[in-house]
Amino acid sequence: MTSFMRAALRCLTPLAAIIFVTACTSDDRPEVLSRVEIAPAPQIAPQSNQNIENPTLVVANNFAKSSDTQTLVWSDEFDGAELDPTVWFFETGDGSQYGIPGWGNNELEYYLPDNAQLVDGKLVITAREQLVAPYQYTSARINTRDRFAFKYGRIEARMRLPGGQGIWPAFWMLAQDSPYGTWAASGEIDIMEAVNLGGTGGNFVLGTLHYGGEFPANVFSGREYLVPQDATAEFHTYAVEWDEAQIRWYVDDVMYAAQSSWYSTAAPYPAPFDQPFYILFNVAVGGNLPGSPDETTVFPVTMEVDYVRVYSGEDPAAGGGNEPATAAPAPTADPGNVISLFSEAYTDIAGVDYNPDWGQATVVTQVDIAGNNTLKYEGLDYQGTDFSGSPQDVSGMTSLHLDFWTADSTALSVSLIDSNAAETAYALTVAPNTWVSVDIALTEFAGVDLTDVVQMKFDGNGTIFLDNLYFEVDASPATEPVVAAPTPTADGANVISLFSDAYTDITGIDYNPNWGQATVVTQVDI
Repeated sequence: MTSFMRAALRCLTPLAAIIFVTACTSDDRPEVLSRVEIAPAPQIAPQSNQNIENPTLVVANNFAKSSDTQTLVWSDEFDGAELDPTVWFFETGDGSQYGIPGWGNNELEYYLPDNAQLVDGKLVITAREQLVAPYQYTSARINTRDRFAFKYGRIEARMRLPGGQGIWPAFWMLAQDSPYGTWAASGEIDIMEAVNLGGTGGNFVLGTLHYGGEFPANVFSGREYLVPQDATAEFHTYAVEWDEAQIRWYVDDVMYAAQSSWYSTAAPYPAPFDQPFYILFNVAVGGNLPGSPDETTVFPVTMEVDYVRVYSGEDPAAGGGNEPATAAPAPTADPGNVISLFSEAYTDIAGVDYNPDWGQATVVTQVDIAGNNTLKYEGLDYQGTDFSGSPQDVSGMTSLHLDFWTADSTALSVSLIDSNAAETAYALTVAPNTWVSVDIALTEFAGVDLTDVVQMKFDGNGTIFLDNLYFEVDASPATEPVVAAPTPTADGANVISLFSDAYTDITGIDYNPNWGQATVVTQVDI
């Protein structure tokens, strides 16, 4: 089971001290049920971070991000001497004040305001092994509730995450108001969560939506993403772009997930994600999702946030783009590891026909986008790229790379075709008005003879801009040994051999019995 599949819902835990199960509201402030037993608050030292009364709420009703043009509408660069209480609310406790001890997840920490500090121009949230009886751990949870909320646009934060068994950092959003009911009928947007980084959680982060009905009639959906570099050692930018019909997740501007299907039992689509949401940062310790810390967990651990920023898209009344304003991202692959079909960054193979006459209605042109030659498919139904005069053996390559941009397409796929007309398609995730960079493992094109690829085809609709079409081999990890296995030294008389050049194998061995497996078995010379 993946870490994402284990993502139990935030406020789902039955609590031993509760006669009726409680659930958190989407504004994090449920009524405390009359039959909840709440222990006296632990004694804690005075905290420097203090909440203010009667804060002023600012709501940004942004335009959706429909082009590369965006405007910064709110940010905290964390470059002051201390956190601003007019911007941030500091939680204290274990959630009992909201009727959800353990914050609805059996978490083990007690939140203290001063576990969030500004250090060297960064927000630093520290989780400690610190006794605030009866709690063994402290951490911080801050949010912009009643201070700043927004609807639509883009939100991003540049962060370095804490790792270790039982450690659960999060950057997420809840509804400022609860027009559709308590959690999760009013929705939750998890921009970034991670559990047990560096251990059972590997280097994966999660992007998730919670929605549906009020607990326990709530549901969730999302995806996990393997961050290419160590998320606990390096800063990465985690972002969500949000509009009426779609929410998209990014790490370092690489889109890894998009969702356009959700619901609320209290109102029609696009509820519940059509209301202003506020921002939260926290580091939980323990709980249903990560499990408890163990002897491998090293405290203290810190989450560092360099900045958090919210952008509005372009006002549609001001015009908006039907083509990209910027060129596709510049490729970084080594030319020696590339077979290029279309890219100014590399030397394309000879004899490519970018508009073969296959009876399609697509209008194909090559246009200049910010100084970069780009393919444009207008009115796409399907469109081929033919290089049958120069068939390509890409069996030694690992992936197909492409960059695409569209303002209006709702469906797009790419196919590889071999000289025997075997064809396999791969569905692309469409995101409007932004360059999407895709690296497709060639194993996705099962059935195509990769030693004899002669054509590529796009199917879909709308107008598509394409650049940097090339095959690439990942030269970093070795894919097969370059030296033979060690020569055995056992006496042949003392051996029963199943597979070895050094001995006589027993007869009648089938090295690839048909057990229904997908494994491809060959014998090769090393």
